[in-house]
Parts: sequence; C-alpha cells; structure tokens
Amino acid sequence: MSTRKLPFNKAEMMQRIRGFNWGNTPLGEFDTWSPTLRCAVSLMLDLPHPACVVWGNDLHSVYNDGFAALLGHSHAQGLGQPCRELFGARWSALAPVFDEMLKGNRQNACVNPLTGIADGSETGLSFSWVPLRDEVAQPQIKGLFCVAIRLPGPDGAGRPLPDILDGSFLGLAERLARAGIWEWDIQAGRVYWSPAFFALFGLDPAVHSASVECWKSILHPEDRDHAVLRLEAAVRDRTPLFNPYRIRLPGGGVRWIEAYGDTMCNEAGQPVRMAGLCIDITERERLASENVELQRLLVDHRALEQELLESRERLEMALTGSRQVLWDYDVSRGQIACDWRWGPILGYPPRQRIHDLAAWQAIVHPDDLALVLSAMEAHVEGDTESLYSEYRLRHKDGHWVWVVVRGKVVARDAHGVPIRLAGTITDISQQKRLTQEGSELLARLVALLREASNPEVQLTSPAPDQNALNGLTRRQRQIMESIAKGMTSGQIATQLKIATATVITHRRELMRRLKLHSAADVVRFALRNGIGCD
Repeated sequence: MSTRKLPFNKAEMMQRIRGFNWGNTPLGEFDTWSPTLRCAVSLMLDLPHPACVVWGNDLHSVYNDGFAALLGHSHAQGLGQPCRELFGARWSALAPVFDEMLKGNRQNACVNPLTGIADGSETGLSFSWVPLRDEVAQPQIKGLFCVAIRLPGPDGAGRPLPDILDGSFLGLAERLARAGIWEWDIQAGRVYWSPAFFALFGLDPAVHSASVECWKSILHPEDRDHAVLRLEAAVRDRTPLFNPYRIRLPGGGVRWIEAYGDTMCNEAGQPVRMAGLCIDITERERLASENVELQRLLVDHRALEQELLESRERLEMALTGSRQVLWDYDVSRGQIACDWRWGPILGYPPRQRIHDLAAWQAIVHPDDLALVLSAMEAHVEGDTESLYSEYRLRHKDGHWVWVVVRGKVVARDAHGVPIRLAGTITDISQQKRLTQEGSELLARLVALLREASNPEVQLTSPAPDQNALNGLTRRQRQIMESIAKGMTSGQIATQLKIATATVITHRRELMRRLKLHSAADVVRFALRNGIGCD
C-alpha cells in the first residue's frame, strides 16, 4: 500500500474535480457550490491522508488522490457517485451509521467503507467520519467528511493513530460547522471547553476559565433565565438538550447560539456528566429575520397593489362613463399622449393615438384653433390657474365633435419653466346638442306666445280630428304636455324615466295622428286645447 503510486497529485485532482460535469448531479456546477462544501473539498485536497467528502441528500462523493488509490479500479467511475453506488454491497452496513450522523445523533464514527467493518483491520486504516454543517444556506448537516488514518502495527508502519476526538480533524469539523465542543462533569463541577468553543463565545482562554458561571455571565439578559431553565430541565429529566439563546460578546455585539447536549448517568441513574456542542446560528437568525421583514413588505406591497388596482378600476369606470380621456403633454418634445378612450371619441379604434402637437392641431376646427392656442399660452405663462377650453375636433366621418379640455402644469424645470401638462378631455357633443335644441325650442315658444297674444293670428294647421285627439295614449299626452312646457326630448326622457328614442317615437306618432307637421304645431295645438297650461 505504501509503495503504490497515487494516480493524481493535488493540482491534477483539483483539475479533475473542476472538469467533472457536476451539472448532471444534484450538487450543481462547481462554481455554485456552497462555501462550506468548497472549503471542505479544499481542505481534503491538502491532507496527506486518504480523504473524501460526501454531500447532499444522496451523499455524492468527492475525494483526493489518496482515497482514489484505495478505490482502485472503481476510481474512474466513482467521482460524483452517490455513496450507495460508490460502496456497492457495503452500503447496507454503512447506511444506518451515516443516517445517525446526518440526523445529528452522532458526532463521529469509525467505519471502513471498503470492508463494512468498524475496526478497519483488513486494510490497516481507520476511516473516521464527522458531519459537515452548512451554515450559509441552511444551518443543518448536509454531508460527511472522512479521513483514513494508518493503524499502528506492521500494516501501519508503526505510526500511532491520533485520537480523532481531540486531534486536528475534530478542529476541522468545528471550523466547518462554526461549532464548539463542551463537557460538564456535574458531580465534580468541572467544565471543559474546546478551543473552538472559546473562540465561538469570544473568550480568551488565558483570561476566562471554563465554568457554568462564566457561561451564564455572557448570556443575553433577555434569554438568561430560559437558557438556564432548559439546561436544568435536561439534566433533571435526562432528556436531550436543545437550547437556542443569544450571548453578548465581550468585544461588543450579539451572537445567536444553538446548544445540543446529552446527559449521562451512573448505575444508580444519577446524572454525572453532560456533553455536547454549541453552533453559531447568527447568520440563520439574520436570514430568518430578514425573511420575516421581507414577507411583511411583500404583504404590504400586495395590499398596496390591490388598492392601486381597485383605484385604477374605479377611475377607468368613471372616465369611461363620463366619456373622458386622460392626456399628457411633454412641452419640451412637443409630444402628446392620450389613453385608449381617445380613439373611440373620434371614431377610431382604441389603439389610435395622437403623438405630437402638429397632428393634434390638424384636427382642431379652424375657427377654434386660435382661441385654443391662446388659452394654452395663457396658462403656460401663468396668467390662469388652470387650463380650460371648449372647441371642436374633426371626427373620422367628417363631422365635428365638441370637447372641453381641462388641465394644469404638473412639472417645471429648475428655472420654473413648465415642461409637462396633464388633464382630461371630455366629449360634450350631446350636451351641446341638447343646449342648442333647448335654445331653438325656447325661441319658438317665445314666437308662439307672441303669436297667441295676437288675436289676428290664426293657426296654420288644419283643425284636428277630435276622435284622433281622444285616441292618444296616456304617454303621448304626457309627452305633448312636456313639449308645451318647453322641455327637450332628453329632458322629457329623464322626467318620465324612459329612453330618449322612445320619446321621439311617441312624438312622431302623436304628430301623425293629429296631422301636425312640426314641433311648433304641437305647441300651438297644446296651447289651443289647454294642454300644459296649468
């Protein structure tokens, strides 16, 4: 064994590891590995002894050249394989031991993966395994670190076997897991802390002594009582210790610790000793705290998003119902942006847009353009508090659509010059039409009243048939009465709570029955017959 030439040196083995297609394994590409895994692999390659690292749910293997030599002909296919395939028939004997270590129930084991036996006498090597804890992603055991040490005797060339619990490999495990070992002789009152434990708690072995009192003194005041009670309960009830708490570092700052331990009793059942380890979980707690805050912010964001969505829906309904359009004018670039309602108002599809000032001016009625530009200039110059203008725009079919434009300067540059205006455009064509109809009807009514006051003026319409008058429906009489009072079709529809088109239909029918030819004839007939004169 000692004369076998190893197949690779460290540099060659690292190159082989880096060149392996790890993307086909759950470990992922080498450059994405956890810092803990990469650190363990680097330390493994530095060791003069055969060593390997197994990692992940299926314990995929990475090893150095010494371990490759032990694998022999299996080496070519072994890299990256899960342990159950790497160790083949021996796996049934190894699996229970590995499972206990991965669960945290064992801190080390001496198991020979090449023979399946515990003392390793068949190969002259002792295979020592310790758990690897990933403190970056999740503070839990993710893999195992194995070192093969030569046994004393002829096969081991007389080299002594180091104590795995007190030697450098335990220190390696502590560093990788950011942990510290402790032991408490309950009856004698003596406490042992490993060097890594002192470092974990920020203590100087030359200044501080290992004791329960020293441990209590650096506990965070808010956690001290609970931590002590949990320790006492584990001793009293002979139960495993699980004790998360905070410590106040002598140099300042706070660190989160998670302590594990087990109580050992004498033949009489009395607790005599407790041993365990403490792990730094500060990073995990920080990530958990950040995750809680992130979840809170996410909930708040979703609530604001929902509120914004509801507000937008209400705005959309209000704008659509009132036939209003939002507009935004970039003064410096001469760019105009309108929402989707702009197109339908002028007979275009919703996607139709007005993009610049020239295109907008081209559809403004020539008689209105000067007044529109004057109103815009007056507001930009600060002469008016807000922009208000009524004018006509050309419809796609050629007729004119009346709109009212409201707006205001919403942004200025460093010198106070307006650079952006925004507001609404409202279609008031129907309102203008009703107003015009009302004005025309009012003028006709005035003329009729003057005519009625002149006894020499006679009705131009022929005398109606009384039977036709009696044949009018109640609704038609209501409409005639409303017309006589000077109401427009739209106002009559509102008063009677019917559609404007229905009013128009009834009006035409009653005019046909009474042989009347105009609205003026209807008014004259109503006044002559005392309809609407109350």
